[in-house]
Amino acid sequence: PPRSTLFPYTTLFRSALSVTFLLFLNCRFILTQKRNIMAGGKETPRQKMIGMMYLVLTALLALNVSKEIVIAFITLNDKLDQSTMSIEYKNDMVYQNLDRMYNVAETREKVKSWREKALRISALANDAHNFYLEETNRLIKAVEGEGKEWIIEEGGKRKLANLMDIGSKDDYDAATRLFVGNANNIVEEGKQLKRKMHLYRDSLCYLVSSYEFNGKNFAFIPEYNGNTFSEEVLNAALTGANPEDTSKIKQLYKILTLPETMKNHEEEVPWQAGMFDHAPVVAAAAMFTSLRNDVRTAESIALEHLLTKVNVPVFNFNKIEP
Repeated sequence: PPRSTLFPYTTLFRSALSVTFLLFLNCRFILTQKRNIMAGGKETPRQKMIGMMYLVLTALLALNVSKEIVIAFITLNDKLDQSTMSIEYKNDMVYQNLDRMYNVAETREKVKSWREKALRISALANDAHNFYLEETNRLIKAVEGEGKEWIIEEGGKRKLANLMDIGSKDDYDAATRLFVGNANNIVEEGKQLKRKMHLYRDSLCYLVSSYEFNGKNFAFIPEYNGNTFSEEVLNAALTGANPEDTSKIKQLYKILTLPETMKNHEEEVPWQAGMFDHAPVVAAAAMFTSLRNDVRTAESIALEHLLTKVNVPVFNFNKIEP
């Protein structure tokens, strides 16, 4: 990967090594002093000063690592945000292409049903995207207060304001309180984060795969219960789908399925706890941006697959009818 991708993480690694090395020196110094005292010697003023210096430097380096971790999450969020906006502009081109075909009399009927599906896909994607954006806004306001809105418009697209403007970037209470509560009893808002993504997943797959072709009706209707990816449920639902659609449906399912649990310090915890428990506010914001990116990526895959269904010859679009 390019250096720009790895830079924040290599910087963190070097800083972490520095802290580890200094802690090693500090422990070695303390052990040496302990042996001297046990041997009957006394700690000199110089030795006391050196010991204090090690402790201060260790604390300063630890603070520096914390700061760099926060900056790394902001950098990650910005890159994800840029990627999301690029996907949005790409999706806009598909919608515009369908509109152009619909506005030509020769192609209108052939594209009509697929354009309607595309508009429904757009509505679903916008709803899921805006949900996670609003949750991010609510999170930051819980830290910074109600005085500022953290959603802005750029190029006609809604996105987060600059996370560098957050005063308490390392606040780790708000995300835990709003979206976790207790690892053994996830709060309703945390459950809704998963429920929203999985409802979007199933609705999107249904729209892409449910249609009539050559006198045969195809449909993909999973048994939605708000849970995570299930091979049994997926395969059962795929039996009614067009075999040409199954690979795309599986791809969408994989992208949009959130795990039931995940590892956190070698402990199996609910997905919400793994993502948001004691996460700094900028880290939680980056996680929400990642979810929004998944929403737009899935929208793009669905639209591209839908376009393959449009059986329209190539025309020079020089006549547009209202």
